[in-house]
Amino acid sequence: MVEVILSAFIIGPLVTVLPLREYFTDPLFFRYLVNVTGHITYWLPGVFVNNPKPLIVNWQLWTVPWELMCYVAISILIVIGVKRRRVLVFPALGLLLFYCIFVEVVRPAMAGAHPFVALVGHVSGRELIVCFLLGVALFLYKDEIPWDWRLFVAALLLAVLFTTYIPVGHYIGMFFAAYATIFLGLCNPKRRAFVGLSDYSYGIYLYGYVIQQFIADVLPFSRVWYLNLLFAVPLSILCGVMSWHFVEKPAIKLRAHLKTLEEYWIRISRRGADAVRAMAGR
Repeated sequence: MVEVILSAFIIGPLVTVLPLREYFTDPLFFRYLVNVTGHITYWLPGVFVNNPKPLIVNWQLWTVPWELMCYVAISILIVIGVKRRRVLVFPALGLLLFYCIFVEVVRPAMAGAHPFVALVGHVSGRELIVCFLLGVALFLYKDEIPWDWRLFVAALLLAVLFTTYIPVGHYIGMFFAAYATIFLGLCNPKRRAFVGLSDYSYGIYLYGYVIQQFIADVLPFSRVWYLNLLFAVPLSILCGVMSWHFVEKPAIKLRAHLKTLEEYWIRISRRGADAVRAMAGR
């Protein structure tokens, strides 16, 4: 929400080629604000029209709807008790993988397209949910799975091979990528210096693209990749730091209120259950 508002109300007015009255009354402006609901669009009126990547404000937002669906998926698994019955993650994973293959390979083939219509190196948002559930499955079985640096290197190489060079190979490569990712997470290396201070990664990811676009617009000479990075990286890190301390960290503290509501709901539910049992006893 904060990134969308900053882009629409600060960056947009600074760089738009339209008069401000037209900018703030254009339907594209209001549509961009809808991004806060997870229904993503990438354009603001008259913004970044002359950039090498014209018109796109923040391409990184494409992951947001799929992130929300991952949260929905893990919530459903929690409700049905995946922690106690971890085997449940595999039917969910299998159904989702089958759905991805059907939508992206089988259905286009039935319509007359080439069966390998899924391009080399192409991964859809649906498959990000598969990768997420793969990570959940590997973590649930982390005590039974061997974790070895040699397996990590092999998995990493195979992930690159399948997802980059083999048609529709990403359906296999994602399994190796999941192993490599969970391996790194379980290694839990010591955080040092800058990395050890806080978690700035998501803010850097979220603001990086729009900052690169902004720099390319206001400093045309920086439209060479290394010059763009020279300006964009420090600014992205600064935004990541500010996002953590002024947005993300305070938001995380709101979980205490959710915990209070949860405890209240549990108390009410127990009272209701006790009342039902008492009535049944009579």
